[in-house]
Amino acid sequence: MCRLSLTSSLLIALLFSLLGGCQLLGPTSPPLAAPLQDSHQLEHLLTLTRDGQQLRLRCVLETGNGETRVVALNEAGLVLVQMRQTVQGLTVERSALLPDTFPAEQVMADIQLIFWPASAIQATLPTAWSLGVEADSRSLYHNDQPATQVHYQGSPWQTPSALNNLRYRYQLTLTPLSPDATP
Repeated sequence: MCRLSLTSSLLIALLFSLLGGCQLLGPTSPPLAAPLQDSHQLEHLLTLTRDGQQLRLRCVLETGNGETRVVALNEAGLVLVQMRQTVQGLTVERSALLPDTFPAEQVMADIQLIFWPASAIQATLPTAWSLGVEADSRSLYHNDQPATQVHYQGSPWQTPSALNNLRYRYQLTLTPLSPDATP
């Protein structure tokens, strides 16, 4: 049991280190969108895949009254990271299991790209960035080159969504776990 926990911790550190290196590549990401005023609460399974490695985290997303909270737990139920965004900015509390390079802002941007209304994302995009929206997908472009793609199987609040970050070469899959997820 202890060996599994140590192995899981090492895998988590490796994946977040790889993802953390994403901050050094290419142009900076667009700024975060404003927190939602609408109230939503969703528990989901986040699966991160990069370079053939896979990490599964149980995440809780809460929005409302101009605040967004994300809490991610490992398979043993240990809190790895807590993120809180308000109009003042993003604060991150991380477990010692996570490297300092964990790209909290990129993870929050990915979550927003999946769940936030397109108008909220577009309102914060600098000139070089644009958002394409289709019925079951979204694409974020940097200088007319696709940077991130999201594919939906229905409402992102109630059905699985898949994000492919082309710039940093990783994939996220979010699968709702809450049977009463708010639309």
